[in-house]
Amino acid sequence: MYTFTDLNLEEVERIEKLINQASPPAPTADERQDLHGLLLKMLDRLNKQQRTALVLRDIEGVPYEKIAETMKCSEQAVRLKVFRARARLKNLVMKALRRRESLRR
Repeated sequence: MYTFTDLNLEEVERIEKLINQASPPAPTADERQDLHGLLLKMLDRLNKQQRTALVLRDIEGVPYEKIAETMKCSEQAVRLKVFRARARLKNLVMKALRRRESLRR
């Protein structure tokens, strides 16, 4: 078995080049702004419970226990709300991006 330190400089450079080629280019400031706006718009499409749980957890960084106290439900219920909100948000964003892409063609 080889480790990264067993590789010679040429092999390391070749691997780094392959990794860099596989990485998507960093989004421009306009693209980041556009994606931010899209995320905000899609957040509004979540139901209130899911949106609240997701924002508190993923944006505010509030622990699940505190969110459960705030929302007056179990920690497990909060975890489920966050899970479902993430899945729904991903679905909504992907659908919107596909729609945009098809309109550009």
